[in-house]
Amino acid sequence: MSKKKLNNSTCERDFFKYLVIFTVVVVSMILLISLVRKNTKSINANTPACFDKFYEETIFDDVKIKLNSDIFSHEQVINEVKEKDLIDYLNKNLKKGDTIVYVSMDIGVQQLLMAKLVSQSGKVYVFNPIEKYSDAIALSAKINGFENRIITNSHAISDGNFAGLIVYKNGTLEAEGSLKSSNYQLQNGYSAISVEVNSLDVLCQNLQNINFLRISFTENLSNILKGAEQLLLRSPKIQIIADYDSSKTKDFSGLENLQQQGFSVYLLKNGNLEKIENLHKISVPQGVLIIKK
Repeated sequence: MSKKKLNNSTCERDFFKYLVIFTVVVVSMILLISLVRKNTKSINANTPACFDKFYEETIFDDVKIKLNSDIFSHEQVINEVKEKDLIDYLNKNLKKGDTIVYVSMDIGVQQLLMAKLVSQSGKVYVFNPIEKYSDAIALSAKINGFENRIITNSHAISDGNFAGLIVYKNGTLEAEGSLKSSNYQLQNGYSAISVEVNSLDVLCQNLQNINFLRISFTENLSNILKGAEQLLLRSPKIQIIADYDSSKTKDFSGLENLQQQGFSVYLLKNGNLEKIENLHKISVPQGVLIIKK
């Protein structure tokens, strides 16, 4: 073999050796950064949405929603659209002119459907503590001509007024977080955003004869209901539509109070309402509860 070929072969071996070393170093750095991020803790500002990154998608026939892949994904929208039992219930029970109060940390899919169903004479008051979600909902309302039907408010909802935190695991969405007071000791591997907290009785003190109260924030259900006592008294025909998750819904005192006031609790299941007598023995791990007189 010639000296030239030998040198070329040596160079090729050296090149691949250094390429492998470089790749290993880069991958190791990426993994290290990811590990550090997952195990750090931080409290972040509740920042507004960046509208430059939004794109548009059609849901529910002619209703459009604005999406941002940095905030939420196409799959999340599809999952909400596919909640057939709930969507069918809304289509059958909401009517023109209805007034709805919606407590959530989601991205506006059902709010847009509700706004369509209640028509121009109806209202959907949305309470969402995450500013970028609230901004996205308002933007989606505007492109559908629903800006006078959907009124957004960036408050977290509980049974009192205090400074709070939405705490979520690093690498997950803020919408998967839970509401804590501002003095909560944040653990490694978790982040939080600062939020203002108040009750529906304070924020909705000028509203009455509400037709529907929609609560998709499962962990804080009882406190939300306890902070809406006066609103419920002013709305004798109200129906409450609440998400249930056995891993998060641990406190049933708010629902038990409603049962004592003459409300019945039903599980929406396969298009039917199954009455729940014992709240601690709900037959599914996740579902939707309908509470009405």
